[in-house]
Amino acid sequence: MTPAPDGQPPPAGGPPQVPTPRPRVDFLKPTRQLMRGSRALITGANAGIGRVIAVGLAKEGVDIAIAYAPDEPAEDAARTASLVEQEGRRCVTMRGDLADEDTCREAVSQAVAELGGIDILVNVTAIQSGSTDLEGLDDDRWERSFRSGLFSFFLATRRPLPAGRKRKGRRRSPSEELILKNL
Repeated sequence: MTPAPDGQPPPAGGPPQVPTPRPRVDFLKPTRQLMRGSRALITGANAGIGRVIAVGLAKEGVDIAIAYAPDEPAEDAARTASLVEQEGRRCVTMRGDLADEDTCREAVSQAVAELGGIDILVNVTAIQSGSTDLEGLDDDRWERSFRSGLFSFFLATRRPLPAGRKRKGRRRSPSEELILKNL
């Protein structure tokens, strides 16, 4: 006989009681302070998974800078900034083509200037376009997809310089952390 979640035996003749899982909040409490006070640059965080990451990091106490493509609606970035600020964190938005090296450098520099450094770098930016056959994929679109999704990843990763701030935990620069996790 399996005891019910309240420790009482199950009712006679009734189905066995399944214990209710504990909320993850209890499990995560000890980790809540690990990122508090960090600063993150997230590329492509104006919508979709980038927005989810931005809000999730803000809930952990991280200030956010988001860089997004010029062809994306500014309202999307404003909505993400609003959600981050509702969590009590700062949010800086930057619009520009991160496939361009100068624009990428400016975005990283602005994030460092506005937030005081970058501790976390999340590269989400990409162009999503489908083609049913290789002949339908023209060279310009192919190159643009690589510049947006791959080149911008490299450019944004090599630009941040640690601001010299000592933090608890890992001591690797954002570039080292990303290279180790993504190669």
